[in-house]
Amino acid sequence: MKRTFTLIELVVVIVILGIIAAILFPIFAQSHEHSKRPQCLSNAKQLGLGLMMYAADYDQHLPPAGKWMTETQLYTKNKAIYVCPVVKTENPKVQASYAMDTRLSGKSLNKLHEPSNRAVIYDSTRPDWDATDPGQTFAPRHNEKGNVAFADGHAKAHTREDFQKQAR
Repeated sequence: MKRTFTLIELVVVIVILGIIAAILFPIFAQSHEHSKRPQCLSNAKQLGLGLMMYAADYDQHLPPAGKWMTETQLYTKNKAIYVCPVVKTENPKVQASYAMDTRLSGKSLNKLHEPSNRAVIYDSTRPDWDATDPGQTFAPRHNEKGNVAFADGHAKAHTREDFQKQAR
């Protein structure tokens, strides 16, 4: 005798597969975002190093905050690093997703106290905005952390609270 699936058995199997997919989909999406986090940190570090190279050529002075992207393109050679990979996925037309601390506009690196604690580039919601308080535009896009490049050349992920304490 030939045995076939009944309609109810087929529906039960489809429902079970749907439940499994609903459970696994967020896990796969999260792992995909995790794969972009190191690239974003690398971008922030490269941009920070671009600022340091610019400063080396201009008597240790950082570029004007409003022009930092155009001024550092000679040193970075890659426009793609100005956009976090997560932001690029969400909105391919975005031109930049990092910002420079405007309080450092034109300042000399020699006059910065504790350059290892001084953020120069950070993940931002508004890279074109001239903010006097970087905490206003800081974007923690990677599991509640955002990437920050410092005046000594290193880069690190920070929570909003850590960034605001450090940015003062």
